[in-house]
Amino acid sequence: MNNDIDKWINETGLEFFNNLGIRSGQRVLDFGCGWGSNAIAVSKIVGPRGYIYAFEKNRDSIDKLTSAIGRKKIKNLKIIYAKEKTRTPISDNELDAVLLYDVIHDAYFNSRERRSLFKEMGRIIKSGGLLSVYPHHIESDEIKRIKKEITDSGFEYTNKTTGTIIHDSTLITDTVYNFNKRPLSII
Repeated sequence: MNNDIDKWINETGLEFFNNLGIRSGQRVLDFGCGWGSNAIAVSKIVGPRGYIYAFEKNRDSIDKLTSAIGRKKIKNLKIIYAKEKTRTPISDNELDAVLLYDVIHDAYFNSRERRSLFKEMGRIIKSGGLLSVYPHHIESDEIKRIKKEITDSGFEYTNKTTGTIIHDSTLITDTVYNFNKRPLSII
């Protein structure tokens, strides 16, 4: 591994996700996890009482993550091979947090598919749970539209966090946008 990835997994990423509110015992999804640098960092935070799902469609990425899990003896990280683009096999209201990091841009999802994805995230995140979005490769005017798509899907925008984050195996400074799932109204 390179130094940036090691630093992310063992130090910078732990601080970043702790600052987002990821805690021991939580259940988290890293949607479109790639080879898993975020999932591995989060697995250290949630510990043995929690777990993280790593959802990915690319077989090479899954193979790399599987190898890393074995080498590091990670027991609380579960890989889900993506059979469908936006639908997951995760139960309703199961998760405390979902990471959508560098996956919602047009290379992966058009606007209609993104709305379907946000609806699915609303299904699997608990009331009050965190949806953290890293919209890399997206222009600021498009980010405004995406934030509206997310809030229209049952989430409330809470804040944005700018700091050091991993992108393509390199630590950079960038921004993530955080939302909480609104509680269901009782009529």
